[in-house]
Amino acid sequence: MQLPTPDALARCLARRLDARARTIARAGFTAVAEALYPINDLGAPDWRDADMVARADRWLDALPPAPRALVIVAFAAVELGAPVLAPGSRRLSRLPPERRAALIRRWRVSPIPSLKLVGEALKQATTMIYLSHPAVHAHLGVDASGMAPEQGP
Repeated sequence: MQLPTPDALARCLARRLDARARTIARAGFTAVAEALYPINDLGAPDWRDADMVARADRWLDALPPAPRALVIVAFAAVELGAPVLAPGSRRLSRLPPERRAALIRRWRVSPIPSLKLVGEALKQATTMIYLSHPAVHAHLGVDASGMAPEQGP
């Protein structure tokens, strides 16, 4: 009997993901985006100005099934797993944004490699979406005129 490859397992998982998993993952992504790119008085675009949730949805839709499934599972796991990752807490989206940001910062510098990986993955995925928005380019003074128009997130 031959075992399925990791890619075959990921494709199977991708097919089994339903709308509920995507909804939970969206709540996790929104919770992270709101915490890391908050409304501010600095003039920098916040998570809503950068349209992060809708753009993350488009990015997920553009990913092949296996990586898409992994990203959905990651954000859904963080959303539902907050009580395990931060004892005494609730779902990530139900925590105040400041507490979420503090948790993610703590995970990113954790001596526990798996927590550090989670924190870094959250920061990297949301940063990619944030930094690719034209309003953020304008705020940073980046000339994005040579970039391909809205092919990415």
